[in-house]
Amino acid sequence: MNKGTACANGELAAIIENSESLIWAVDKDYRYTVYNTRYYRWLDAWGVQVALQDSALHPIFPEDVIEKWREWYDTALSGGVLKKEERYVGPLGESVVHDFHFTPITKCGHVYGVSCMATDVTSFRDTEEELRAARDRNLRAVKELIKDPLSLLKGS
Repeated sequence: MNKGTACANGELAAIIENSESLIWAVDKDYRYTVYNTRYYRWLDAWGVQVALQDSALHPIFPEDVIEKWREWYDTALSGGVLKKEERYVGPLGESVVHDFHFTPITKCGHVYGVSCMATDVTSFRDTEEELRAARDRNLRAVKELIKDPLSLLKGS
């Protein structure tokens, strides 16, 4: 490996490790080629220990989950880009929302793997739901006031 390649690899590793997202990549056989520490810890929370070249289709998960992930990987392996937002119950029973991105990794126009990223958008989605619920409560209150216009005058 030449010095330029080593520096580039170090820079890429720093970028991957400094991300708040879960980042990993798989080859055409669904084996890990790279992952960041956040992804490793996320799997560890599920009780899954991984190493490079291990299968990304973990038998610890139910078959329907494995098939869903296989379809997601296959979309990118066939050249497509997949973006999915998924709410699920986390390993501690908590509600989690991840924004998943699956992108083909290509060389000379040939797909040889999938680059994957998952960003935790739980707090954003929860806040959005709280705001929507507050808006709905306010609209119901306004509708009640409009039903009886005199109540607006009585209240002032």
